Amino acid sequence: MRSRAFHAVIMRPLVGLAVLLALSTPAFAQVNTWNLSGVTLSDGTTASGFITYNFGTSTVLNWMVTVQLGTNPTFTARTYDPSNSTAFTQNLGNPQTTIILQELPAPPAGQRVFRITPASALDGVLAVVPVDTATAGGGSGSVECFNCSPFRPITGGNFVLAAVPTMGDVALIGFSILLTGLAAWSLRRRSTASSRTSPA
Repeated sequence: MRSRAFHAVIMRPLVGLAVLLALSTPAFAQVNTWNLSGVTLSDGTTASGFITYNFGTSTVLNWMVTVQLGTNPTFTARTYDPSNSTAFTQNLGNPQTTIILQELPAPPAGQRVFRITPASALDGVLAVVPVDTATAGGGSGSVECFNCSPFRPITGGNFVLAAVPTMGDVALIGFSILLTGLAAWSLRRRSTASSRTSPA
């Protein structure tokens, strides 16, 4: 009975801590959320929001990108998110894969798309990755357009890695879990001992 209680109260939190530590290592840091910071377009407007990207599979898992009303009224203010757009990646002849957000439902022609290409890999090694504003095809990798005219190229900005737990944070969480487990185990032992010595 004692070993079973020890396993339930102590070993399970330790196993959870081990898993948490493993998932915090670079080998598992394939999925990251990137905030768009200082992203500007050629008409003086901005784009903001976030993109959650799986570097290992080159897939977009979640996104919310807001663009402002442009000087060309065709470019109305818009927020791209999973409810009104689809996200995919494509190699457009640049060192890095281009992330593409495309409106839904897609009209017969001229669907609105937001394309953005990082200058370096979005693998989490760098916390700040500039947007590639010199992509192939005259800037076709970083632009908002209607497949693809009219268009407004992206002129600057960065992908900024959202905060992730550090190893110190993980260690602190694990220590707290362990202390909680030890306290619960000690309390259970005392309760068991008390019930054994209590008169019938």
